[in-house]
Amino acid sequence: MKRTWGGVLAFLIIVAAGAEARTWTSSDGRTVEADLVRVKDGKVYLDVLPGRKIIPIEISKLSEADQKFIAEYQADQKREAAAAAEQEKWDKRKVKWNDDIKDAMKESKEFNLPIFMLFTAPSWCSYCMKLEDEILKTSEFKDFAKKNLVLLEVDCSTDGVLQKWQKKNTALAEKCPVTGYPTAFLIDVKGEVLGKYGYNSVKPDEYTATIKARMK
Repeated sequence: MKRTWGGVLAFLIIVAAGAEARTWTSSDGRTVEADLVRVKDGKVYLDVLPGRKIIPIEISKLSEADQKFIAEYQADQKREAAAAAEQEKWDKRKVKWNDDIKDAMKESKEFNLPIFMLFTAPSWCSYCMKLEDEILKTSEFKDFAKKNLVLLEVDCSTDGVLQKWQKKNTALAEKCPVTGYPTAFLIDVKGEVLGKYGYNSVKPDEYTATIKARMK
């Protein structure tokens, strides 16, 4: 039978003491102690002399147990890469107020977060100003929003803005009737209304607690 691993197995050397190694077995029963360096293009790269000798082996020429180990290793690598990418996405996420419902919905689906949709008139509404200064601009609210909310603001300071928005977003407008300012709605990814909010003279953490209580 042809030797699966070639001449290198004629002088197998155990990995230096203290280094983590694994016993690898070829399909014809030969073994070697080595570290797994990488898996690429149907081959496994094994480090038999740490930092000095790396040998490529076709995965198909390894034992079934080793092939199973490699498959599990690759699955773990994919999961770790996906988790790292997801964490990076969240780390890069910035708290911003959307002014377009389509953008807010897109972000809501991307992060699987509800939309905090605020109808406000900050240029003349005193309670809108209070909500902004006492709650929305605080670090407590921003930190909460980064992890839990997609923000959407409909500035109704100018006459006709609300009516125009309602006409353009009929279905959502029916679920979210606005009779005064400020009025905010918590909307889940499916477009269902979870809660309604206004201005209350409370601390930021108390305000966010009322939002969190309605989140699914």
